[in-house]
Amino acid sequence: MKSTFTRSLPVVAIGAIALISIPAIRCGRYRNNPLHRPIELAAGFGEIRPDHFHLGADMRTDGREGLPVYAVKEGYISHVSIQKEKYGKALWITHPDGTTTLYAHLSAFTGKAAQWVSNRQYQQQSWQQETDVSPAAFPVKKGECIGYSGNTGTSEGPHLHFEVRNTATGKSLNPLATVLQVNDTVSPVIKALYWYDRCNSIYEDEAHAMDKNNTRCSSPFIGIGITASDQFATGRFVTGINKAWLYKDNVLQYEFSLQQLSAADTRYVNACIDYARAVDKGPVIQFLFSLPGNSLPYTRKFASGGTIDLSDRKQHEIKIVVDDVAGNRCEKRCRMQYNGSKPCLSPSGTTHLLYPQHTYQMQSAHATVRFPEHTFYDAIPLLLVETPAKIPGAVSTALTMKMPAAPVHNGFTVRLQTSLPERHALRQRTVMLLSGKKGVTILKGKWIQNKMEGLFTDTGTLQLVADTIAPVITHLQLEGSYIQFTCTDNLGALASVQATVNGQWLALDQKNNTFRYQKEEHYPPHARILSIMVTDVAGNVTTRKYTL
Repeated sequence: MKSTFTRSLPVVAIGAIALISIPAIRCGRYRNNPLHRPIELAAGFGEIRPDHFHLGADMRTDGREGLPVYAVKEGYISHVSIQKEKYGKALWITHPDGTTTLYAHLSAFTGKAAQWVSNRQYQQQSWQQETDVSPAAFPVKKGECIGYSGNTGTSEGPHLHFEVRNTATGKSLNPLATVLQVNDTVSPVIKALYWYDRCNSIYEDEAHAMDKNNTRCSSPFIGIGITASDQFATGRFVTGINKAWLYKDNVLQYEFSLQQLSAADTRYVNACIDYARAVDKGPVIQFLFSLPGNSLPYTRKFASGGTIDLSDRKQHEIKIVVDDVAGNRCEKRCRMQYNGSKPCLSPSGTTHLLYPQHTYQMQSAHATVRFPEHTFYDAIPLLLVETPAKIPGAVSTALTMKMPAAPVHNGFTVRLQTSLPERHALRQRTVMLLSGKKGVTILKGKWIQNKMEGLFTDTGTLQLVADTIAPVITHLQLEGSYIQFTCTDNLGALASVQATVNGQWLALDQKNNTFRYQKEEHYPPHARILSIMVTDVAGNVTTRKYTL
């Protein structure tokens, strides 16, 4: 969720675990509402996100942090997570009815659970936590305050991310169909229709806008994509869709219904959209057909995979229906016809055309790239091109994986040869730098003789870089109740940040490159020296000491 926000924390300790105990309250009309206030959703279940489907519902908090969050049912805290990315601070509560609810992007936990997590952090000297909890440790009553809303993890504005999961399978269920009660009388909207030439790979074609009445196509076999959205009666935010049907002459051709999702399957979102347009900040076009490498189990299987056969050159009626979880419906109809201008030809004999469900190994003069099975969703034309490196500190050629903008499902490995001698000192500071469609990826690969190997989930241009520049510590704030500072690196990749006062380790809360410590019981009573040590991915270290 993206939002502008102001900080309002009357009772919440950011950077520490707030030791606050609030009794259960009578739920009244908010009996299944984790915020106990009118629900306004900013995002719904199954929405398209970068590299994943949204697995829950995002509930607005009016741009504020620190709103009490309540358990929607009785149960027990079964899992705790504190991460700099993803869910941030999050709690899982397991219930007797076979479901588990998840409350994410919290600013703080409460009560005995908060104390337990804090003690665990200091015992392990690790702010980040990922741990299961004994069922007997922290029982929870319905309506009990279990934390406070926040903006932690990859949240881009204050809100509560709420999920409902099947405890036995771990699959996420639509909260609007299981727990949350939201007033919804507004139908989804189909904004635009597009067609794709399915005689070719989706990555060798582009979207063709459809006429609202009659579209003549240059291909006898097409796939249809749509841009669509949904909205609730009680909010101004537009959300995505999760149910649609495609008909040709009133015969069902394709159907998808995202009422449950597994985290293991969610990356298949990239096989369900026009990826090239999405990464170029264009409209998100959702496919109403299946690509060959799409194994998402939540679409009804048809022999055609949703591809529309127009080869008879007759005019056919196309109907698209979209539903929301409340049963509100919209539909669009149009007519389509093949104009006979281009026959469906077999692909040309391109040497480097890579297909789904195959394993490939490609080599260039100084590199080896291995693609495992299930890497691609459709056929990909790919070439490896090496050129002299141009960026400062480069110690290899620049390897470009030349291909259309296309996603990969599984990670693939690259080995790239260095120009450094075998025992050169700079090998200890060498990293792999990939400039791809989704940004820059920095990782510390492993040396295999004269090559460094790494695992990647994006394509682009890869180089080995010897990084000797240490990180920088800036914007130090030593206020009465907290310590805050920023860490940056020339390549943008930090490995670790540690802070101590008088030798006592501090649990630093991290949001992007900002680190904050809220003074609490572990803070030394006679603090004198603050020490900060920052290490980047290459292994460069910066240490600073400050007198308090």
